[in-house]
Amino acid sequence: MTETLLKTEIVRDAQRFAALSREWDALAIRLETPLARHAWYIAALAALQQHLFELSVVLIWSGKLLVAAVPLMLDKMLLPARLVPIDAFAGEPFRLLYRDPEALAALSHACARLKRPILFRRLQASKTDLALFSAALRSNAAVYCKSRYTSATTQLPADFETFEASMTRKRLSAIRGKWRAAMREHGEVAIEYVTPEPGDLPVLLDRFMALEGSGWKQRSGTALCADRRMGCFVSQLARAFAQDGLLEFAFLKIGGRDAACRLLLRQCSGAFAIKIGFDEEFRRFTPGILLAHETLRESCRTGATSFSFLGVYEDWQDNWPHEVTEDFRFATYPFRPSGALALMDDSRQAMVSLLRRRRRLLG
Repeated sequence: MTETLLKTEIVRDAQRFAALSREWDALAIRLETPLARHAWYIAALAALQQHLFELSVVLIWSGKLLVAAVPLMLDKMLLPARLVPIDAFAGEPFRLLYRDPEALAALSHACARLKRPILFRRLQASKTDLALFSAALRSNAAVYCKSRYTSATTQLPADFETFEASMTRKRLSAIRGKWRAAMREHGEVAIEYVTPEPGDLPVLLDRFMALEGSGWKQRSGTALCADRRMGCFVSQLARAFAQDGLLEFAFLKIGGRDAACRLLLRQCSGAFAIKIGFDEEFRRFTPGILLAHETLRESCRTGATSFSFLGVYEDWQDNWPHEVTEDFRFATYPFRPSGALALMDDSRQAMVSLLRRRRRLLG
């Protein structure tokens, strides 16, 4: 492949983007994550109906073969407007799609020609790829790239006994102790796994959202039933992945009642935890941790070799052996008024965040 054979397309029409499913997934399958699939971004677009944006999906073609892509939108609700991933509101790590370094370089050139500020809050890429993607952008913009968050992934062996043997005795004993305590007080403790047919989905989603939306999530306004955009996104996502048999619900039942729930996507040999919730009445039994342990067991039983917790790494994930993946805040500030305004806004927010941290430290 030579650069002269590569063609750039900027997709601004939702119907055109919707028609790219086959070509998109043929490229995205290389990443082995459902978060890069076409259906993931279609669900995000459906959730953005009340949002002010302009689609700006950048595609690089080699003949009829899609070799690189970045699903961007111009978010007009940011001041100044910036190019961000379509699914930026979901808060999950984002990865660029490309077949080889030459395609990635072409993607960088195409993004540079847009001459708009770009913001990836959580971009996962190697430092080599970050440097290559930054190269053309630096020709007409200042580029900021700094380590931001980490997320955890657990590698699974062929059998769960081997996996449990890799855990610390203290943590494994604590999990088993909580399970026995729940049984002593409430009787039966069980796990229910459901891979739904599309027709079963409405009832299961209602059941899941009722539990996920209880307790602290409801009080903080982060529950799916309180956040219309995220609620729509997860519902659309569930419908799309259920059609392919890649969606799974897991419920922990204590004394016949739903105590915790988890929504998972499965692709290739990986399991991906999208959302979790629990009933605070059962808090002393750590139902979320009990359910996580059992979903790891089920993933191992069904042949998965990895389990991704997604979101941002949290201390409770230390219950199980895992590796963390770093992601980066990546921003570009074109040498034009919009870039200067974006840089000023980011600097202001960074200063406000720093002052808040200092106030907390000083009490």
